[in-house]
Amino acid sequence: MPKILAVIDPEHTEHLALTRIKELPTEGFEFQIEFFMPKNFSAQDATGFTKEMGEISRTLNMLVKPLIHLGYNIETQIMLFDRLYEAIIERAAACKADYVFKPLRHHGAVSRSLFTPTDWNLVRMCPCPTLFISQQPSVNKLPVLASVDVANNDKDHKELNEIVINQSKVIASLINADVHLANAYDMMTGAIGGPMPDPAAYQMVQNNRAEHSKDAGAMAKAHDIPDTQVHLSEGPADRVINKFAEKLGAGIIVVGTVARSGIAGLFIGNTAESLIENADCDVFVVKPSSFESPVAGKSTTSSIDPKAHT
Repeated sequence: MPKILAVIDPEHTEHLALTRIKELPTEGFEFQIEFFMPKNFSAQDATGFTKEMGEISRTLNMLVKPLIHLGYNIETQIMLFDRLYEAIIERAAACKADYVFKPLRHHGAVSRSLFTPTDWNLVRMCPCPTLFISQQPSVNKLPVLASVDVANNDKDHKELNEIVINQSKVIASLINADVHLANAYDMMTGAIGGPMPDPAAYQMVQNNRAEHSKDAGAMAKAHDIPDTQVHLSEGPADRVINKFAEKLGAGIIVVGTVARSGIAGLFIGNTAESLIENADCDVFVVKPSSFESPVAGKSTTSSIDPKAHT
């Protein structure tokens, strides 16, 4: 039975994770769901916060009660934390979650230059497939857009493409939707720039486009995705994928990441991070099976059993 860790933000009145959970079928599928309400604290106010546990616990139980009545298998957990992304990853490991659901938060350029957003840290370090939930009221029957990279033939990227497509098909089956395949490939503007592009360079670009189209078509065929649901375009992957998602009215984008960190992550960047900052729909991020989180195993959080405070 798949387990979902759904993050509830006590600072917000709109709980997006609840919205998506309600769209999961209660018949034909079985899910175990843990609603996780984190609360920030410092050493000096931790004692004072503990006195508020009864009220917070009642609020959490009130939020999930309608879902329990609908037939969902739900547990609740409240956790004090220092760094939110660490608390989410540690809780996911502790409860053996298969997926994490978290509200998607957009950040301005200034705030991103001052600190790394929680969502970015989860993209980089959370080992579980993570659904970043947008403000869309519903994703039911809306296309699922699988973002693949057909240009890279190394083992990790091949595996990642398979994971992206397979997870897209699972999601589509849950929300009664079709899977579309999207691929962005590098532009060669330098080769064809100017009013009279070099014919040889122009032909190179055409060959590049044809090769990507052939590879994407073969990938789609191998997964029973119709040619009419394959989309390719030149340009940066984050912009191209979001553009296709907007054009199709997609409910969810599924994207894989190799989770670059350190100098590589700083200068090369990460497509998934850029994509979620500009996405208007949900984004589901997956990683290779070999990925290991640097956070797992730490103990910087304190969990509290809500039942003890009801």
